[in-house]
Order: sequence, then C-alpha cells, then structure tokens
Amino acid sequence: MVGTSLQARNSAQRSSDWIESTIRRGELDMRFLINRAHRHMRFLDFRVGNYETKRALLDDMARREGLRNLFTLVEKQDSNSWRNAGFSREGVYPGFFRTADAYMMSRLYQENGDPIPPLAPLKVANDETLHFPERRLKKP
Repeated sequence: MVGTSLQARNSAQRSSDWIESTIRRGELDMRFLINRAHRHMRFLDFRVGNYETKRALLDDMARREGLRNLFTLVEKQDSNSWRNAGFSREGVYPGFFRTADAYMMSRLYQENGDPIPPLAPLKVANDETLHFPERRLKKP
C-alpha cells in the first residue's frame, strides 16, 4: 500500500514537469514535449522547409522556457537543412523510418538563452561514411 501511494505521487510530480504543445500556422505544423526538470525539449516537425523560421521560433521558445537542449529525429535528406539552420547531428538510428535512417539533431543553449554554435565543421563526410554492414534495407 505504501508503494502505491509513493508511485502515484511520483507520477503526478513527473506529469507536472512535462508540457505538451502544438503550433499550427501557415507553413508550420510542429509538436513539442518540454521537460522543465531537465530543461530540454523534443519536437516533431511535420512539414519540410522554412528552417530559418522554425529555428527562430525554437530559439524564442528555448529562451522563454529556459531550455538548454532541443532535439528531434529527421530523415537523412532533411538532416543537412537542419544542420544549415544551426543544429548538430548527434546520432543515427538505422532503419528507423522503415526504409530510411533517422538522424538525431540537436541545438544547445547557454544559461542566458543564447545558442551554442556547433563545434564540428559542417562536413558531410563526417557522418555520411558510417556503414552498417549487417543492415539490409528493402523497399516494401
């Protein structure tokens, strides 16, 4: 019985640390999941393009909410556009989108809300040379 009330209290506390929001206007259709306790936000972007507008919106949200890290998963062909908008490629999930890899993109912020510039130069060869020998992707 004691364990049950403790679990209920912890789950209630955790849910108050999380905020979900949506933005749908014009060319933007994005979902956000903000964790205030850890000061990070995961976002989903459902439309391609307008990366500078999206980056400005995300920078404003990060500054307003006091966030330190924003991250998302994108398809390979979309990852270079996010890199040009100031995001860093952190990892690869092979076959995540059934027939395509997912790239985890992130953007870090300082305490004052200013973005931290990517440390690595924008070289395609840095992570495009990764190979996954056991993986065989086939179109359905």
